[in-house]
Amino acid sequence: MKKEVVLGQAQLVGGQFLKQSKAWMRSVLFQYGFLIGVVGFLLGRAMILAELAPFALPYLAAIYILKRERAGLAAVTLVLGALSSYHGQAFFIVIAIFIYFLIYKIVSRYVPDSTKSLPYMVFGASMLTRIGMVFIVEGSVSQYVLMMSTVEAGLSFILTMIFLQSVPLITERRFQQPLRNEEIVCLIILLASVMTGTVGWALYDVTVEHVLARYLVLVFAFVGGAAIGSTVGVVTGLILSLASVASLYQMSLLAFSGLLGGLLKEGKRLGVSLGLLVGTLLIGLYGDGASLLSVTLVESCVRS
Repeated sequence: MKKEVVLGQAQLVGGQFLKQSKAWMRSVLFQYGFLIGVVGFLLGRAMILAELAPFALPYLAAIYILKRERAGLAAVTLVLGALSSYHGQAFFIVIAIFIYFLIYKIVSRYVPDSTKSLPYMVFGASMLTRIGMVFIVEGSVSQYVLMMSTVEAGLSFILTMIFLQSVPLITERRFQQPLRNEEIVCLIILLASVMTGTVGWALYDVTVEHVLARYLVLVFAFVGGAAIGSTVGVVTGLILSLASVASLYQMSLLAFSGLLGGLLKEGKRLGVSLGLLVGTLLIGLYGDGASLLSVTLVESCVRS
């Protein structure tokens, strides 16, 4: 009888401790903006096509509109992330942020609803900053620089609209209604963009971005089935391949793994994990993945 009483008290204390821990984690992540800072740090590190950094400015613009009190935290973490990265775009991000706020102050005086014009302001700030920096350093602007600046500004334009839809999904504690398909896709793009900030991180030849990508596919395949799982795999693999050409085969691997995992979701976690491993084994035998099959399987096993 005494053992049952002691066991019941221990379970009660453990349950209370678990509830307090969850409440503390939610407070740190949402109330104090820790999650916004982590996302900002990784997006500051993110880069695609070896020379473009289109993620930082749209993220800051979205945070400034949706969570203005956290805009300073987002700006600081974006710059810190850029300083810790290999691409050397920290100065570009600082100047782009300054020009964006300058444009925003001017436009907001004449346009009552600045949210609708936000993508255009981000486009202009990115374009002016990139071309201006190249002109100051080199004294001229080539057609290649003009083309890449336009591509970068265009991506920033699109990402601004995407982040306006997806940032509230990671800053709000609760959702009042199920997510629409458009919101799910925007959330996937945001999470995949954040993963590109981990490019270059590895532990014993196991790359962090591949492990996180498999975990993302695993979760969405388990929740949404084959259609959502394969969609997440395609979008995540595409963005990771833009960040690192060596990850090009990851798009087919993640898409096929998400499809198999979603088809086997009736088997619960074990079924989805088995689908991920089978997809990894089959696709890993082709292309560049064949020489790193053991590492690829280890990356999938870590997330399974």
